Order: sequence, then C-alpha cells, then structure tokens
Amino acid sequence: MLVRGSSQARLTVGFLLAACMPGLVWASATALYELNTTDLFTFLSELVTLVGFSLLVTGPATVLFGIPAYLFYQGRGWKSWWSYGLGGALIGWGFAVLFTILILPSLHFSFSILLLGAADAVFGAVSALTLWLSLYARARVLPMMFGLFCLGLLVIGLFGYLAA
Repeated sequence: MLVRGSSQARLTVGFLLAACMPGLVWASATALYELNTTDLFTFLSELVTLVGFSLLVTGPATVLFGIPAYLFYQGRGWKSWWSYGLGGALIGWGFAVLFTILILPSLHFSFSILLLGAADAVFGAVSALTLWLSLYARARVLPMMFGLFCLGLLVIGLFGYLAA
C-alpha cells in the first residue's frame, strides 16, 4: 500500500478532482463564449452536460493512464510539480492521438488535430497538476487550484480563438 489514512483520502479526492478538472475548464470556456447568447437555464444545462460528457472521456483516461503513471512516479520517487505537469501533458496529447486514430479516423492531419492535441495536452497537465496539488501542496491548495483552473481556461480560450 502506497498511502495510509488521510493520505488515501487525499489520493482519492485528488484523482476525482483531476478527472473533473478538464470538464470544468472546457465547460466554463464554452459557457463563457456563449454567455451573451443564452439564458441562465441553457447556460447551466450546457455546463452540466459538458462536464458529464467530459467525465466519459477523462474517467477512462484517468484509470487507464493516470493511475499507472502515478504508480510509476511513486516507484521512481518523482514528486515535483513539473514532472506531474509534463507527464499529464504527454498523457493528454497521447490520448488525443489515440482518440483521433480510433474514433475520428476521417480527420486526417490538419490544424484541427494539432489544436485537439494541444488542448488535450493542456487538459492532461491541468489534471495532473490538480492531483499533485491535492497530494503535495500543504497550504493554500484551493487558491492554487483556482489559479490552475483560470490558466487552463485562458489557454483553452486561446485555442478556441485560433480555431475560429
């Protein structure tokens, strides 16, 4: 067993938050983009729908790639924020490539695929850094998670602007 007691709870909450964070960033970016064109009910329903849809993707990605990566990192003793961020970005990018090959094979190499890979790399990094914050950051975790969320929102908004 790699963790005990309250550390087990931190790990569980960390993985749950890590799986939710990309959906929250994506849904918030979409909602902010459409804020002036929709009413509050539509805004909230889209937010819930996008977070739910995102969990269908990030849940399996967390189980298939995130947990093994965490175990690998623990075995190596890697606990730095940048190693988690870089690993998460690589997992996100790899998942985007795998998703494109298996689910969207008709999308040949294009600018859209580059943006999808870059956006998923950001989502992966945000997820992994959320896990790192929940495990290793002792003070001011919520403000740091909010800052990470805002940074992800800004980057995804930039990708949306470039794709438009």
